[in-house]
This record gives sequence, structure tokens and C-alpha cells, in this order.
Amino acid sequence: MSRPQISTVAVFTLLFALLYFGFDTKPSGQKLVEKSRALKMSTTDISILRKEAFDALSAPERSKIELLNAQLNAAIDTAQSINILKELSGVWYEFGYSSMAGHYAEQVAEYENSDDAWGIAATTYALGIGKANSEKEKSYSKERAIKAFEVAISMNPDQIRHQVNRAVTLADYPDPDNPMKGIQLLLSLNKENPDNVSIINQLAKFGMKTNQLEKAKERLEQALLLEPNNVFTNCLMSDLYSKLNNSQQATFYAEQCYRLRNTN
Repeated sequence: MSRPQISTVAVFTLLFALLYFGFDTKPSGQKLVEKSRALKMSTTDISILRKEAFDALSAPERSKIELLNAQLNAAIDTAQSINILKELSGVWYEFGYSSMAGHYAEQVAEYENSDDAWGIAATTYALGIGKANSEKEKSYSKERAIKAFEVAISMNPDQIRHQVNRAVTLADYPDPDNPMKGIQLLLSLNKENPDNVSIINQLAKFGMKTNQLEKAKERLEQALLLEPNNVFTNCLMSDLYSKLNNSQQATFYAEQCYRLRNTN
């Protein structure tokens, strides 16, 4: 994996705190084929977004993309193509276009055909939802993220991380016709995995967003009992106590957050 793509995964891990999720039973091979086919269909043509993004780049940035595209066209084998696609994904992410970064990460996933590769594509698209420059790009990124998560889950339903990532994406960017779906999925996961700190953290985070501060505090205290040195838990605790106007505790956990971030 190239350094830019590793950075993509690291950023997502920081933002989503290595999320987790899981409600599907293992589907048949036919279901996986159907999910892969569905992923190839989209309400927005990627070529439109690519042109808009490319036109917005500076001259040096365009030159970099053109060079990588030329190298991709000249690739002599699959391994070389994969490496160039990963570099394209990383460069587009560096230039601020996570939707395009996700597109090339998706092509890598099609080659590698592993749940980890599909998970990387999905999380890269998910980052693009909040960074989108238009509603069209936002809708595209969300649609592709959810479908890629579903492929990853289909390939490895025992890997909770993919499932929680999808749930958190749906909670952060809810569907108008089912706005509680993401939270409901997280609650279901919590019931099935009561000691999973990542799930507990996410539920606490959303509780804080909806001003359910005491419930969030209860969850974070549980998480700290399970993992006292969890970075995300300590950082959330600092935010929580700030909301509760407890400056002493907020400062204590802020120091813990800083220390753990710089030692892990």
C-alpha cells in the first residue's frame, strides 16, 4: 500500500475511531455478485465528477494526474496497475478530492478482491461525503461508500470494523427516509458486542451530539473501565466534561488525550 493510501486509512481511523458494525449473516456467493454489480451502477457518472475535479486543479496538479494516467495506460501487468491506481488514489486525496480517491481505491479493490481493499475504498468515499464540493459529489460519495461497505461485509461478515464503519456513515449522513438507521445498527451491534469499546465510543459520540450527556458519560465510563488508555475515549471525555462545564475534569482528560495521542 502506498504512503498516501495509508494516510487515508489513518485519517479515517482517527475520525471514526476504528469503528465497528455487524448485522448480516454470511450471504451466498450470488448475493456477493449482486452487490458487486450494484456497485457499478450509480446515479452520477464518475466521468462528470472527474472532469469537474480535473478542471479545478492547478497546472502542476494536472500534470501529475496526467503523468500517472499515462503510466497506468502503459502498465505491463496487474501488479503495476494496482500500484499506479493506489498512487492515483493517494494523489487525488492529497489534492482534496476524496470522491476521486475513492474511485481509484475502488478499482484497486476490484483487482485485489479482498474485504480490506473494499473497506479502504468505502472509507475513502466516506471521507468524501463531508468534503464534497457539491450535492452531486456528496450523494455520489455516500452511495459508493455504502455499497462498498456492503461488498466488504459480504466478503467477511465476521469483520465487525466494516459493519460499524457503515453504521457510523449512515448515522453521520442519515437517509431522509430512515434517519435513525445508523444509530439503530450501532445499538444492535452494542447489544451483540457489549464490550466493544469502539461501538461504545460511537454511541457516546452521537449521544453528545443529541445532548444526552449523562447517558454518554455512562457509556464513556464503561469504555474506560474496559480500555483505560483508549485515545478516542479520553478525548471524548474531555469534550463531554466541557459540555458539562466541569473544567477540572475536562482539563484532566484533555491531558490524557494529548498524552495518549503522542505515545500511541
